[in-house]
Amino acid sequence: VQDIYQDAQWLVNLVEHVLSVTRMEDGRLSINLTPQIIDEIVDEALTHVMSKKTVKRESDGELLIARADAQLLTQVIVNLVNNAYGHGGENVNVCVRTYKEGDFAVIQVADDGVGVPDEAKQKIFDLFYTTDGTGDSRKGLGVGLALCRSIIRAHGGTIDVTDASPHGAVFTIRLAAVNVEAQEG
Repeated sequence: VQDIYQDAQWLVNLVEHVLSVTRMEDGRLSINLTPQIIDEIVDEALTHVMSKKTVKRESDGELLIARADAQLLTQVIVNLVNNAYGHGGENVNVCVRTYKEGDFAVIQVADDGVGVPDEAKQKIFDLFYTTDGTGDSRKGLGVGLALCRSIIRAHGGTIDVTDASPHGAVFTIRLAAVNVEAQEG
């Protein structure tokens, strides 16, 4: 009964994600962009990670503020961290970093797992694309990263994937940073 319940929950979440991607891409889902402290959003997201494993956390200590919908950005970070644990292989380590890069607030989710094959990097954010081809409930159906991309685009930002050194994957989100001095004046 528990397995049936979990599968039903997975299907409900899948349908909700597909509908969300469709609404985001069609511009029918409004988002509430307000100045948000990025480190607070990341810390909140890490309380919702499915894995009970510890996520390493790094920050440059600078106050990072970006116009964001806190709930949607939290969803993106949770998805990326859960993917790192779900696809990175056994004993994978995950680190979430935040820092300022020029005019951007940057959030990186990095792991030391198996990484993303080069041929998949251009397609990994496409709806229903999977790298394993199985589409089972454990690996997913290629909806989560498409939703992440849609959410980040709606924020006016970018998301990409690169290789970690010596192995693994790094997902990088860049959002326009809000100038803290301008907000205070």
